[in-house]
Amino acid sequence: MHVLMLADLSEPSSRALTAARALGARGHEVEVLAPDRGEPAGPPVSLVPEHPPVISSWDQVAGSLQRDLALLERGLRRAQEVAFDVLDARGWRAAYAAAGLREAFGLPIVASLDALRRIERRGRRWTRGDDLIEQTERWLASIAAAVVVRSGTAARAFPDGADVDVVAGTGAGERHAERLEGIYAKAIARARRPVHAVARA
Repeated sequence: MHVLMLADLSEPSSRALTAARALGARGHEVEVLAPDRGEPAGPPVSLVPEHPPVISSWDQVAGSLQRDLALLERGLRRAQEVAFDVLDARGWRAAYAAAGLREAFGLPIVASLDALRRIERRGRRWTRGDDLIEQTERWLASIAAAVVVRSGTAARAFPDGADVDVVAGTGAGERHAERLEGIYAKAIARARRPVHAVARA
């Protein structure tokens, strides 16, 4: 299986790296695209520089959109070079890049979400930024072929009957990788290629 992950390694979704390595140890080819924040990273991570202007970290939504554009551009290039089977969008920050790749190449999305869980755990008041993050995560979940969360609490944030997989842990273990394999396979089986998807080069 050839997997493309989109992640922000500065976020808790940095579990993408350990999950990618665990999947690689099981014989899968995994590539991680992540914004370049000046932190060192090695295979299987490709760091993607952000476009100017530099947006302050307090403006999470605008900064995320800017980073998403850079991830989308790199992802489009890679998807023309490599026949990926599935796209793992690690969190709300990868939502728009994931949606663009799904539209262009018919890649099934697995939405790995944990922002709502983090917000709840902080025990602080809900803010307008939290509302925007929640909207983005719910929208990403609505276009995904499969949804993964890290706790039953997060799973209960979705409507009754929603197909949400709970995968706890750091992402480093054999069992974790095996669970992801099954979820990816489910997403691939559910996917429907858009009629107007462009052909891979």
